[in-house]
Amino acid sequence: MEKWSGVDGGVSFFSNSDNKLLIDSLGDRLGEHLIKISNEGGKDFFVLFVCETLRCMGSLPLKFDDRCGFNVEDSGVRFLELLRLFNIQNSDLIQELFSICYRFAIEYQASSPDELPEKLQGLVLQVSINEKLFNNQTQLSVRFAEHQMLMLVLKRYVYHPGLENVRDLKLLLQSVVEQKKRTEEDLTVRQEKVDLLKDSLDKYRDAFNFFGLYDGFKNLRTQKGREGVVGLVLLSALGLLMMIPFFVKFYLTFNPVKDVSLDGEFYIGLIGFELVLAYFFRVALHNFRSVKTQLLQIDLRMTLCQFIQDYARYAKEVRDGSPELLERFDQIIFSGIVNNDGSIPSTFDGLEQLGGLIDKVRGK
Repeated sequence: MEKWSGVDGGVSFFSNSDNKLLIDSLGDRLGEHLIKISNEGGKDFFVLFVCETLRCMGSLPLKFDDRCGFNVEDSGVRFLELLRLFNIQNSDLIQELFSICYRFAIEYQASSPDELPEKLQGLVLQVSINEKLFNNQTQLSVRFAEHQMLMLVLKRYVYHPGLENVRDLKLLLQSVVEQKKRTEEDLTVRQEKVDLLKDSLDKYRDAFNFFGLYDGFKNLRTQKGREGVVGLVLLSALGLLMMIPFFVKFYLTFNPVKDVSLDGEFYIGLIGFELVLAYFFRVALHNFRSVKTQLLQIDLRMTLCQFIQDYARYAKEVRDGSPELLERFDQIIFSGIVNNDGSIPSTFDGLEQLGGLIDKVRGK
């Protein structure tokens, strides 16, 4: 058996070059003999079976090596001896070779997921029909192949070292179940942590969104604050300009100047100048009030952004599914900032009114 071991530790009996040459040679000889007796009207079941088996071994050496390890070990040496000693006239030798070939065929069939080649399979099925031709030794060998040998082949596979883990399958399954349980518990814990992180990230995202909205309103408030400061400065400047004529008149009353004449035209011009200043003061005052109103609305929006997240959560719990949940908030937050542009008087309209007043005074 050792000399037929392959490179990978498997059997190399039928694929061995010397053995294969011996098998093919006898197979060809038996084939010629069968043709000869067939032409003469004769028939020899044993020779036919041996010939077909040898042909299958020669055409499928690797498969027979892989699937007939038991009989190679048990009868391989005797099989080769019979091939060398074969004599077509020796019926006992032919039947002994037939019995070994039958054992190889049965083991191949039992160890293989596929069937024997069709012709050999048909001959195996005819063995029981030709049982009356067997001598005593052949009968015992055939019965051994069909019963006890199958048990030995099965035992060879069941107790093969490679199947030790299969025998421990129950323990392996228990280990797998326990490992699965531990994995599921670990996944549950990890899922809980992931959910907590998700909730935290959602809170941060919402907070960031409202912070962005708050920051936008803050920038807008800064811009409007500058406009308010400019408006206040302009309003103060116009107020001072409106007071200057009165201070000048008061000063000239007690300290007359020769070149300055306080006649009617002077007073008319002074009144016109005061009216123009009053008009622009009114416009500046209105703009200043408009900016103050806008700042108040922006402050309201900034205040709402600070508590709307908790308000929305509370409102959802109280009125779940209501489509009008944040309607008032949306109206306030996303509505346009009112500046009352329509209430600001037109500059040219004011100038036309002043021009009409001057024309009336001159007409008198």
